[in-house]
Amino acid sequence: NARGVLQRAEQNLAKVNVRTLTPHGRAEVDTARRMILQASEALENRKLVFALSLADKAESLSTSLANR
Repeated sequence: NARGVLQRAEQNLAKVNVRTLTPHGRAEVDTARRMILQASEALENRKLVFALSLADKAESLSTSLANR
């Protein structure tokens, strides 16, 4: 479910130490945060397929950032 995916993406981002990232890494954090926000808005508007797609991308990006 999209809400669970969003929650995992947010948890992953919470683990990221932004200060240690390169400018590119910081930009990726911003991108992941925007995706999470857009996915949440899509859920509210009942655009479920779009919401899940964004949530999956945000989770993938946030997982990559958290594992650096």
